[in-house]
Amino acid sequence: NEKKKKDKSAAAAAAAESALTNATAPQTDRAVLAPRFRIQLTHKHFFGGDETMRATVRARYDVSKRFLKASSHLKKRFPLGGSTSLNLRGDCIAKLHAAEGSGSAVPTFAIQTPELSARAELSHKILAGTSTQDFQIRVGYELNENELYVTARENRISMRISSSGKWHMLYDL
Repeated sequence: NEKKKKDKSAAAAAAAESALTNATAPQTDRAVLAPRFRIQLTHKHFFGGDETMRATVRARYDVSKRFLKASSHLKKRFPLGGSTSLNLRGDCIAKLHAAEGSGSAVPTFAIQTPELSARAELSHKILAGTSTQDFQIRVGYELNENELYVTARENRISMRISSSGKWHMLYDL
């Protein structure tokens, strides 16, 4: 009986120590913190002389995740005066994942069903110094995801936070 009591108390002490160790030293998922490397080609076309409508075609290869993404984007801007505008955006995105085990130096790709999305956003340039240097804030609504978002952008860095708690930060080289 006394041996069983000692074993139980030793097991309880080990469990408490393990819980305390895990509580004070959380494990970090380093894959989440790793940067992603992508190669991208983009072509933009403006319609009309006032540049309020734009079509963009993009091909992007993600080196670390081994997939190719082809996308087309349409944007219609309605100026509301000053540096404020209402933007309507539509996207069509097709992802092609590299097939595993092909054994070839050139990967073969398997296509997924294209994703369609639409959003409306209110955009305001706070510091409109030049056409390439400004601070812009956008508040929008993703129709497909049924969520609100806020994006802040200054030159080449942007941060986006959505109402579902997702966020991302992007720096363009």
